[in-house]
Amino acid sequence: MARLLPLLRHRGPDGSGAEQAGPACFGHTRLAIIGLDSPHAAQPVNKGGRLLSFNGEIYNFSTLKEELIREGVATSGESDTEVLFACLEHWGMEGTLKRIDGMFAFAYWDGNGNFYLARDRLGEKPCFWALANDRFWFASEMKVLLAVGGVANAPNLSRIDDYFYTGMVNGSDTIYRDIKEVDPGHFIHVTLHDGQIRPVVYWDLVSEATQYEATQAPSLDVGAFQAQLDLAIASRNLSDAKLGVLLSGGIDSNTVAESIVSQGLRREIPFYFSDNDQPELSERRYVDILMEFLSERYPMADLKLNVQSIGFETFLANLEKLIWHFDEPVVFQNSPFLAGLCSMARA
Repeated sequence: MARLLPLLRHRGPDGSGAEQAGPACFGHTRLAIIGLDSPHAAQPVNKGGRLLSFNGEIYNFSTLKEELIREGVATSGESDTEVLFACLEHWGMEGTLKRIDGMFAFAYWDGNGNFYLARDRLGEKPCFWALANDRFWFASEMKVLLAVGGVANAPNLSRIDDYFYTGMVNGSDTIYRDIKEVDPGHFIHVTLHDGQIRPVVYWDLVSEATQYEATQAPSLDVGAFQAQLDLAIASRNLSDAKLGVLLSGGIDSNTVAESIVSQGLRREIPFYFSDNDQPELSERRYVDILMEFLSERYPMADLKLNVQSIGFETFLANLEKLIWHFDEPVVFQNSPFLAGLCSMARA
């Protein structure tokens, strides 16, 4: 574990640790988002022979804390990590996954021979696993699994057609033959007594959409949709770390920006835009239109636009860096621009 944790230092520069309970050993590098200085947010959590390593955010953790307290479960609720652990102890895996709203990937050992590896509903957070040396390994990046020994870095040639057709390997397979990915809306259940590895579906987009269309969609007008959108964006404003908005000039980022400003969610709102240094390809004019609109409609808001101009050489350098992070070819052409935005925001 000591040699593997440094491979993920870039994902979690704010702390690291390793814990063991029985046959389970978890390692974690932390990026502090909620409960920045809370000891309850330290990971991996090791309590009562149970382990938790959690990557992401649980947006409704305050509501879940109140529900736990009503049911007699004591928790300070200073961090979503602590609340998630209490949920798993109290409601179990499936009961917890029905209740939590967030983006997440987490591993949980229940102390009774059951190991779980879960991923959020739409797969926002990465989660990979592999078998090697008679052990089950998991990580948020594939490079860790390739470093454990016994996991081949051989390409998954059986899915090469899929890659060339869609630009990625879809489903639970990956571009590496020996590495699997937890599907969105799934968790992996490993039972110690028989060594069985069982994928379980806890959420399905098609079923959810069909049910929504039959029950709620007919009554959803423009105003109701706007209210739902604002509620969703506001629920993601719980971070104790600073927040910013990455702009592209497109409909989605403009909508998010307008909702944040109109709701007054943050007093100071930095915006970040990555420009192309070729004027004929630049989309800066759309971002300028948005900033003018927001400044005129919400004159009391403290808005700041940060612009980074990226040339071809920087684009290629960012692309090479992303390939190292992703451990596979980059799917989206705008990813190097987003990487530039994130570097600027971090600085």
